[in-house]
Order: sequence, then C-alpha cells, then structure tokens
Amino acid sequence: SIPMFPGPTRVTDEVSTVYTSHVTSPDVDPAFIGDYVGLQRRLATLLDAPEEKGYTVTIQSGEGMLGLWGALKSTTKPGDRVLCISNGLFGSGFAQMANGIGATSKTIEFPWEKTIQTEEDFQTIAETIQSFKPHLVTMVHCETPSGTLNPASTLQRVGEMVAQWGEQTLFMVDFVSGAGGAPLSVADMKIDLGLAASQKVFSCPPDLAIVTVSEKAWTRVESVKYVGYDALEPWKSAVEKKYFPYTHNWRAVRALSFSIQKLLDEGMANVFK
Repeated sequence: SIPMFPGPTRVTDEVSTVYTSHVTSPDVDPAFIGDYVGLQRRLATLLDAPEEKGYTVTIQSGEGMLGLWGALKSTTKPGDRVLCISNGLFGSGFAQMANGIGATSKTIEFPWEKTIQTEEDFQTIAETIQSFKPHLVTMVHCETPSGTLNPASTLQRVGEMVAQWGEQTLFMVDFVSGAGGAPLSVADMKIDLGLAASQKVFSCPPDLAIVTVSEKAWTRVESVKYVGYDALEPWKSAVEKKYFPYTHNWRAVRALSFSIQKLLDEGMANVFK
C-alpha cells in the first residue's frame, strides 16, 4: 500500500545503507569537501541553478524550515515590504514569518484548491507589485497540505514580473515538496532564493535544508548582515575557505547525493511521468 500523507516520504533501503558508511570529522577531513561539492553539483543540475549563471547551492544541516527561516532572515530587514502570493497554507505562512521579524507583509490570497494561472491572476499580481513596491516576493511551487501544484509556466511568469520590477526586489520560491517531482528551472524562473529539503521527493530523512542563492540575493545577504545558525552568509565562501560554520551531517550529505544521482540516472523526463 502507498501511505497517503505529505511526508517525510519513505526512505529506501539503499539510502538507509548510506547512513551506515564510515566517516571521520567533516571539520578536518578534506574528503568531506569533495562530497559536499558533489552534492552541490547534482542539485545544481537537477534544479537548473548553474554556477556559471551566478547561482550557489547551499546545503545546511537541519529540516527544511531551517532554509525558509534562514533565507528570509538573511535577506529581510525590519520595515522591508514582503509580498506573499498564496494559494495554500505555506504561502500564507510566509507572511506570518515576515511579520515575526519586523517586516511589513501583504498577502494576495487565491483559492487553496486552484492553481495560479489565469490572466486575471497575473494582472492582480502585477498591479499589487506596482502598488506595494515589495523588497521580496514569495511563492510556493507545490502546497504540501492540499497538493496544489503551481505550474512551471506560472513561476516563470511571476519571476519575470519580479525581475522587471526592479534590481533590488528578490523572488523567493518554496519548492520543498515539488523539487525533483515536477518540472522546475531556477534559472528560467529567475528565482533568487529557492528552498528545498531532503525529505520529500528526494526520499531522505528530514535532515538537510537546501537554498539556491542568486548573485542578486547574495548582494542583499551582504547588506542585511544577519548572524545566526541558519544564516546564509557563511555558506557563500565555505567551500573556497574550506571552513563551514558548524560540524555538518556528512552521512546525510552522502545519502542525499546518492538519492539525487538515482533521479538523474533515471532521467528527469521519466521521473516526471
């Protein structure tokens, strides 16, 4: 039987076996850097967030919400305007999170049982961007509780709106439950902060949070200067400096890398079927 719940999903025996592999200290063993970079590259391929186009894939130790909070706090100051495009629980949740760190939020609420894709929908979004003048626009790819999937064409359309609005406005997308299971291109959709995690399509335990970061987003990170366990800033140069902000979960990095390679070997077109 297939259990019908939103996740975490089942971990295969193959992936579980990776967790029994022997590792030393990721703080001092150079082999960890190789495994971390290998996972970065696999994620960049799967999410279409290539380094040559200015994207960095960060992989933090913690459940997916760590990435959501870290990305928000690393790029948002008190008083900043955050526009939340919502057709579900997590879309509206972005507004609560933004308010919690002192930002001013505005939510465009669409029906939870429908995707965002009509011309009327896009007109509403465009007009609100023009009037609200946000520093950050947030959206959810797939709403886990309701299973509502906003199509790739919708994310690309909104990403283009945000990019055209201004050089300082960022586009943040939660694709935790959709990444790897439906078409997604960080580059084509002009996503500045893309949020993923290990426990959904990737079929690993909930122990790694992934954030794709654009060059524009790094500029904001450097301006905000947020410091905390979930901060993005240390990850920009972690590989180059061979210095990570804390002892990483090496076995989890290996397991996720293994799982993603299985998806890539199958071929994403076949996975999407």
